[in-house]
This record gives sequence, structure tokens and C-alpha cells, in this order.
Amino acid sequence: MTKFPVPVPRQTASTIADLQRRLKVTEARLFTLGAPYLGQIQAVQPASSPSAAEVWHDLSGALLAGWAVSSGRVARYRLTPQNEIQLDLWLTAGTVTDATIVATLTGTYVPVKDKLFPVSCDVPAASKGPRFVLYATGNLECFGIGSGDVGAQVKLPLD
Repeated sequence: MTKFPVPVPRQTASTIADLQRRLKVTEARLFTLGAPYLGQIQAVQPASSPSAAEVWHDLSGALLAGWAVSSGRVARYRLTPQNEIQLDLWLTAGTVTDATIVATLTGTYVPVKDKLFPVSCDVPAASKGPRFVLYATGNLECFGIGSGDVGAQVKLPLD
């Protein structure tokens, strides 16, 4: 306990002692409550009952316009604890006309605002950077794609 250079009135000393005791109790409670939360934070699958941890979802069934999962690869998505959609895409291009809908996502996996992100592409279109846009409608559309395989690993905020 800190010693004061001058005598402290009895009531003040009692108040200080009481605050120190409360601090120790509060500190002990925080460490006790913190123990169960030391694990990894996970997103919860939307509308799951009982609550279940979010897992990767296969996108192959939602692909359109001749787009397909590249041989031996994946096309998947999930929610993150930071309220983002994480996309892991390894696709073989189908129709590559700008604004072609590659896939459609639904529900909780759709951002509030349109999200543009770059993709890697075997053969990009002549003067355009290859990119996808995930629209607030849920449509995932391609732009600037020439041909071949297309890939992206991104996290996009949903809000």
C-alpha cells in the first residue's frame, strides 16, 4: 500500500482500502471469466439451431454459364467472425463476356454493397484487368477474363 506523506483522514483511508479490495475481487473475476474464452473465435452458421460453427460451403452447385471448378481444386465460401465472406475460388472459365453471372450466393453471404476484387487469370482480356464483382443482389460476375483458369482467395466485408 502506498504511504502518503501527510496523515490521511480515517474516512479517506477506509475508502482507499475498500477500493483496493474491490479491485482485487474484480481482477480475480475477470481472470476466472476469461478462461473459457481463450479459444479461437468462430462465426456461427446462419439460422442453425442449435448454433453450429461456420464451415466451408461448396460453390460448385451454384456455378452458371459453363463455369466449373478447376480439376483437383475447390470453389468454396464461408462467413468469418469479422462479418466477412471468405471466398476460395479455383475455377475454369465458361462464358467470359463482361457481366456474365458466374454464380449466385444467397442470404447471409450477400454483402450490403457491391464488392469488386481482382482475380488471377491464365489469359486476361486484352486491355482489362481480370476481376469479379459480388453484387448486393448475390450475383458474382466476371469482367476482363480471357480464358483458362481463374483464381482468387479474398475476404470481403458484408457491411
